[in-house]
Amino acid sequence: MSVKLDFVILKEQNVAKVSLGGLLENDEKSLSTLHIPEALDLHLHLDQLRGINSLGVRAFVNWMSTVKNTKILIYDAPKCFIDQVNMVDGFLPKQARVRSFSVPYYSESTGEETPVLFSIGINFYLYEGHWKFSFPEVHDSNGQLMSVDIQPERYFRFLEKMK
Repeated sequence: MSVKLDFVILKEQNVAKVSLGGLLENDEKSLSTLHIPEALDLHLHLDQLRGINSLGVRAFVNWMSTVKNTKILIYDAPKCFIDQVNMVDGFLPKQARVRSFSVPYYSESTGEETPVLFSIGINFYLYEGHWKFSFPEVHDSNGQLMSVDIQPERYFRFLEKMK
């Protein structure tokens, strides 16, 4: 399955809303043909994105290099997307800001994995030049407390570019 792309312009809100879903795994033609009017804010929603490979990374970076909007807000970024932001220099343009993203939790006792959505102002915020985090308690199907399944100093590194 390749990428699923939805695009809508909300003129009254001055917003272009783009949703990406599925797997970003090829040199996606759908991205290269998508042109966002520069006067609009771009809201990129990624809650249905399931994976990205190296060709998908290239397609995304190429597309983002053509986006000249002054405000790019990213919502519901899955771990696979955040991993690329952290690994690929220039994956996002300087004007992009991640507003919400998934943090994986894991249960040692059941092996369950649960992605938890972190939203700016609720689970993370900038205070005196430093990012602060509020980690919610998450329980597995047996009621046991789950652990954050990342190394915070590595996973949250992308936020340093967004101060």
